[in-house]
Amino acid sequence: EDAAAAYRRALEIRPDFVEARIGLARVQGEAGQLQEALSSLDIAVRDAPQHLLARVNRGIALIALNRVEEGSAELSRAARDNPGTVLPLVRLGETLSARKAYREAADAFAQAVAREPANGALIHRAGLEYTRAGQASAAEAAFRKAVELAPDFFTAHLDLGVLLAQQGRFAVAIPEFENAL
Repeated sequence: EDAAAAYRRALEIRPDFVEARIGLARVQGEAGQLQEALSSLDIAVRDAPQHLLARVNRGIALIALNRVEEGSAELSRAARDNPGTVLPLVRLGETLSARKAYREAADAFAQAVAREPANGALIHRAGLEYTRAGQASAAEAAFRKAVELAPDFFTAHLDLGVLLAQQGRFAVAIPEFENAL
C-alpha cells in the first residue's frame, strides 16, 4: 500500500512518469489487482508506445487475466520492436511454458538464443522446453551446446544425462552425471 501510494504521488506530480506508472502496475499486480494493473499499463503504453518494460508487463498482465492470445501478441510485438533484447522472448517463453504450450515456448527461447547465442542459461532453458515438447534431438543439441559454453553448468550436464538415460543411452549418460557431480 505504501509503494502504491508513493507511485500515485509521483504520478500526481508528473503524470507522464512512465516508470512510476509501471511501478504502480507491478504493485497492483502483486496485490492481485490485475485489472487495475492492466489499466495502469495501458496508460503507460499509450504515453510511451515503444517502452520495453511497459509492453512486456502489459503482455504479462493480459496473460494473467487469461487473455493469452492478446498477451502473447503484445510480447511478440515487444520482441519484434526491440531486436536487441531477449526479455520479451524470455517472458513469452515462460508464460507459454506455464500454460503447457511447450513447442511454442521452445520457439520463443530459440529466438532468444538467436539474439544471445553465447548465453548458456538461455540455451539450457530452450533445451528444457524442447524436452517438454518431445523434441529430444533438439533438446540434446541445446544441452550439449550449454555444457560446451559453460563446462561447469552442472544442471545442463544433469539434464543432458537424464535425457540420454531416458533414451537408454547409458554409456554416454553416465559421464554427464559424473560431470554434474
